[in-house]
Amino acid sequence: MMSLNGTFIDCTAIVIGTVLGAAARSRIVNSPLADRMTQSLALCAFLVGITGSLDVSNPLTAIVSFVIGGLIGDILDLERRLVWLLNKSAALLSSTSLSEKSIEGLISYTLLSIVGSLSVVGALENGLTGDITKLMTKSLLDLICAVMFGASFGLSVMLSAIVVLLYQGFFASLALILSPVITEAVLGDMSAIGSVLIFCTGLNLLGVCRFKTMNMLPALFLPILLGLFF
Repeated sequence: MMSLNGTFIDCTAIVIGTVLGAAARSRIVNSPLADRMTQSLALCAFLVGITGSLDVSNPLTAIVSFVIGGLIGDILDLERRLVWLLNKSAALLSSTSLSEKSIEGLISYTLLSIVGSLSVVGALENGLTGDITKLMTKSLLDLICAVMFGASFGLSVMLSAIVVLLYQGFFASLALILSPVITEAVLGDMSAIGSVLIFCTGLNLLGVCRFKTMNMLPALFLPILLGLFF
């Protein structure tokens, strides 16, 4: 049976964070607190990335997955396509009563929440084993981000919870389909690859580099295929 409890917790964190941010707007916007929260997010990403990468079962599989998966993602340009899709959604939302600033905040936060590997790996693990560890970590990160975005853009940001529910629900459902071929070793390699990408997300948050983690998404699934050969 598919498990979505981690995703429900994540979506709840987004709603709560948005409400808190909107309520404390005057105390957060243009204050040093925003920078401190961003730095804390990056440190959390580093911690999750380093500890999770130790789950790797076959380093060779992970290395080949990064190389081939990165090439596939760059050829498909997945991040640009996702941005295009969200921008199309923004065009549709412009016909509603939402202000332009509210739409900007909603799209920006949605992109931030789903572009990382935590949403994919966390949903897969939750769907396969019921483990919510990674999605609980993501919930904390999303909560802090939602506070910041809620303070800047208002309550419209909480609508991104709907997109997160559908997005992570899809991968949780996919986990059920792939469960016959996802062994414990394969899941460990997938988790390790995702954790390295989470570490890269931390670098992005600090502005150290601009790593397109969405383009590396194919690397997460390659251990399923490579596990048949290595």
